Amino acid sequence: MIVGMPSRQVAWRFVCGALFLTVATLARGQNRSAPTASLQLQAHVLGSGEPIVLMGGGLLGADGWGGVPSLLAKTHRVINMQSLAVQYGLENRPLPLDYSLHTEVAALCASLDSMHVEAADFVGMSHGGVTALIFALENPHRVRTLALIEPPAFWLLPNHGYDDPGAREMQELLNSLRDVQTTEEYVERFRCLLGDCTGGRSPRDEPQWSLWVTYRNSLRGLHTISEYKGDPASLRKLMVRTLVVNGADTVAFHRAINSVLIQLLPRAEALELAGGHNSPASDPDHFVAEWQRFQQRTMPH
Repeated sequence: MIVGMPSRQVAWRFVCGALFLTVATLARGQNRSAPTASLQLQAHVLGSGEPIVLMGGGLLGADGWGGVPSLLAKTHRVINMQSLAVQYGLENRPLPLDYSLHTEVAALCASLDSMHVEAADFVGMSHGGVTALIFALENPHRVRTLALIEPPAFWLLPNHGYDDPGAREMQELLNSLRDVQTTEEYVERFRCLLGDCTGGRSPRDEPQWSLWVTYRNSLRGLHTISEYKGDPASLRKLMVRTLVVNGADTVAFHRAINSVLIQLLPRAEALELAGGHNSPASDPDHFVAEWQRFQQRTMPH
């Protein structure tokens, strides 16, 4: 387990192959990820071999993968990162005042540096997919392959997604959760917007409901997804082999975002799995088998 210690000193330092000033306002001004408070991500490590980094979703984080980590650990060193949003939510601590997606990316960089991981395969789920994508754009030399599972990269959609009813409602919900007391009603609405209310279903009837409620404070940091202003054209320069994954039962705005990823990323391929938003956890064996086939296709012949 890795936990970074905060520092508020202003200083120059090398992180992820670039020289940054440790001031959050500079990072935002340059649209780069600087080590705002020298934070690191907690990491759960399994197995041995070539490293694969897992970046989990916005609600459950590292604990939302089901059986995926243990299956991958049969052949790889699995580094299952816990986002700051989930960690701080579970600890019921306020996020840093300057918290943003850049904070997560910088903490990921610092964690990998401390673990002496120069390059790895990355798998990012939802919020973790956004973090992994931004990391790859800033540090392509450290990403062997990339797998993105329904990242809510709203900036890739026209008008930042506000012309799409589902994307607009999700962003409005996430923006409303900043610094609020997160209740079960917010969790229910969040899950409904991910498709868990179709056909008259209720998230409260799902077996994961009590777990989702336990992790509800994780939602307080997800406003940063809506706030992020990226450049879609930058994806055309990312030459990393990328697997873009969606569930067959996912919502329309996630399908739209995945479609843009396929169009923009030069070396991307699509994969549809059974299930909804978190399709790998629904069928870990199938996901891992497909990921391994993807790896075989990326190997030089």
